Amino acid sequence: MPRLREGAPPEADKPKSHMIGLPAPDTELKDQNGKTVKLKDFKGHKTIVLFWNSGCGFCQQMLPDLKAFEANPPERSPKLVVVGSDSPEANKALGLQSPVLGDPQFAVGQAVGATGTPNAILVDERGNVGSSVVQGAPAVFELARSPQAQMT
Repeated sequence: MPRLREGAPPEADKPKSHMIGLPAPDTELKDQNGKTVKLKDFKGHKTIVLFWNSGCGFCQQMLPDLKAFEANPPERSPKLVVVGSDSPEANKALGLQSPVLGDPQFAVGQAVGATGTPNAILVDERGNVGSSVVQGAPAVFELARSPQAQMT
């Protein structure tokens, strides 16, 4: 799994925005219950796609805030889909209400320019990538609350 390098110049690991406006990767992943889900299944809704790894300390620190966000989402907030690199059992153990899709090869994250976890992108209601990749819990929550992510 790619990781951000500590102490590297900010530009060295800056997420890429080459996907903005292009269709989100058309991929099929299994959710935490073994059901096949396609990212295009979320068309019609703005969706935050959060790239996750339970072995990531930053992800673990973010989990309580993520559960609180799910329990009391801001008005007009986007849907949340977590794409995790863990087993279905580990993904289910997170206890999230949102779909948690398994991507053990981190293929979707790499396709959109994610360089580690937690990273996220916004997918617009047409199914296109609507933001650059953001890194870290504060940036993920800021993206989820941003005007561009608000449902209309």
